[in-house]
This record gives sequence, structure tokens and C-alpha cells, in this order.
Amino acid sequence: MMTTADLLNVEGKPINNQQLALADLFATGSGHVNPSKANDPGLVYDNQPDDYIPYLCGLGYTDTQVGILAHRSITCKDYGTILEQDLNYPLISVTLRGDVHSQTVRTVTNVGEAHSCY
Repeated sequence: MMTTADLLNVEGKPINNQQLALADLFATGSGHVNPSKANDPGLVYDNQPDDYIPYLCGLGYTDTQVGILAHRSITCKDYGTILEQDLNYPLISVTLRGDVHSQTVRTVTNVGEAHSCY
């Protein structure tokens, strides 16, 4: 839903915040949900619920706390930890330093037309 959200409202105008002023990046978030686009997204992020366990462990949650969310017993040392930039999630933020000019941060699967550009 995040990757198919619209940056304009249903009238084709910029999204407003709760004070009816032009929404900034933080108020806009991913945009307005567009169910029609979500039905045919083109690209999808291949995440499974267990993909979030190493991230939660990396945030410092206890085995018990992560187990509550997973609805089963979890031992974080069995899953390791990952950083937020390694979580396959639609939000992307990359800091390039020095001579690094590109970085692969996410993988997606094309579920749309075979020959598509994004």
C-alpha cells in the first residue's frame, strides 16, 4: 500500500495536514492510500513476518517481548540482528560517503508487465 499511495489527494491537489495547510514530508508519509493501484502494484517487497524478528532483536527487545509479537517462543541469538537499512521495507534512506556513489538497499519482485520501467 505504501508504494502505491498517491502524493495528491482525490481532487488532484497536494495533501493537506490536519490544519489544512500544505503537508510536509512527515505529515504526508507515504501519501493517500489508492486501493486501485494497490490491487496491481507492479513491484512488491518480498517480506515475511519472520523477516522482522532480527530487526526487533537488533532494537534491543527481549526474547519475551519479540515472542509476544511473534506469537511463539523466540530466542534472538538464533535469529541474529539486522539494522533498519537492511530491512526490506519501502522506506529508503541512504547516506553515501566518500567514493561510494551507489548502494543496493532493497530487493523487489516485478508482479506487473514483463517489460516495465520503474
